[in-house]
Amino acid sequence: MEPIFVPKKVAAAALGEISLNKLNELIRTGRINPRVLDGRVMFTPEELRRFAAELPSWEPPESRGH
Repeated sequence: MEPIFVPKKVAAAALGEISLNKLNELIRTGRINPRVLDGRVMFTPEELRRFAAELPSWEPPESRGH
């Protein structure tokens, strides 16, 4: 069974090993929305997937001189 909630450390790891500081910044700016369970900040897998799906795709830089 997939977990219903994951703690911040697990969420940061799932999002490409971002730092907890970066995760806190994403929370502060409203880009990712946690839940609170007994005072602990947790994330649903669905919220992590939503956040990841909304990120822009990487595009290679245009080569110069062509």
